[in-house]
Amino acid sequence: METVQKNRGNTKDIKTEKGIVGIVAEYNPFHSAHAHQLRLAKELSGRQFAIVVMSGAFTQRGEVAAFDKFTRARWALQNGADMVAELPSLFALA
Repeated sequence: METVQKNRGNTKDIKTEKGIVGIVAEYNPFHSAHAHQLRLAKELSGRQFAIVVMSGAFTQRGEVAAFDKFTRARWALQNGADMVAELPSLFALA
């Protein structure tokens, strides 16, 4: 894979390599900065796929999520995630 080169914040000469970049997230709620993060994670890592591990009914701060996990997962998938897996509450709250 070629090295990522930056020129004043713009990336160029990136060769996409088959592979996965992983993100641990809450998306409570999903917003435009999260969509930007997903795009940038794939772009800067040069990976083709993004897998998100997302908290379920409870966030990592111990709060009840504002939206159900299915809605938040759908938002992630609609904005660049290729797969969303649930981070079990036991681990999200640890």
